[in-house]
Amino acid sequence: MDWFRPTSLKEVLQLRRTYPGDASKFVFGNTRVQMERQMNVMKFPRLIALTHVEELQKLSRIHDTLCLGAGITFSRLKSQLIEWVDDKINDGGICEALLNQLRYFASTQIRNVASLGGNIITASP
Repeated sequence: MDWFRPTSLKEVLQLRRTYPGDASKFVFGNTRVQMERQMNVMKFPRLIALTHVEELQKLSRIHDTLCLGAGITFSRLKSQLIEWVDDKINDGGICEALLNQLRYFASTQIRNVASLGGNIITASP
């Protein structure tokens, strides 16, 4: 199995053109790959890790709007939400609601590597 770790969207797109379709798979925190391997459903000979793609690491807030990059981990999101809640800026309760939801999401180890985009890609809860 080949492993690639691009650092820009340009590199990601080039790798995907080189290895289209089932020739490669995008991974973020890589939390599902071992499970797929154990179940013998891992059919991708190449993995493209998106964890270091700068464009996917954006995390910002403007008033009541959050911009969350697909590559941010749940731990990083949690830390930033705590900071924003402490700022006492009225965001309609969005940050507090997300923080509350994160209390029920996975273990600390998983939150340290799992990303928003990875959860969306795999349709995880």
